[in-house]
Amino acid sequence: MTAAALLLITVSALMHASWNYLTKSSRDKLVFLWATGIEGSLFFLPLLLWTDTGSWSARVWLGFGLGAGLRALYFLSLGAAYARGDLSIVYPVARGIAPVLVPLAAAVLLGERLSAAGGLGVAA
Repeated sequence: MTAAALLLITVSALMHASWNYLTKSSRDKLVFLWATGIEGSLFFLPLLLWTDTGSWSARVWLGFGLGAGLRALYFLSLGAAYARGDLSIVYPVARGIAPVLVPLAAAVLLGERLSAAGGLGVAA
């Protein structure tokens, strides 16, 4: 791994942990989460506008909408968790649940199969 890659990973991890810390310490967690979500969406809006969305199929739009709905549910859940729990509990659980749920959902919904190495990665 190059020094630049390690630096980017470290900065990314620090930014992510800081965002969760700021969420936990905010007065209104849901407002803070929605504000950061809107900010992120506005940041990527030029890329979306540059893309030829007219050629997107109904399936792509459905995935886009489903992703937005799941993100909204995530923000609601994370805000509620931080309102009730400590950062030291909520943060690791919120970060660790996706690697477990995504392979399960992929298996049930998409018929995906997890390799032995993938299973070890999930267990780790």
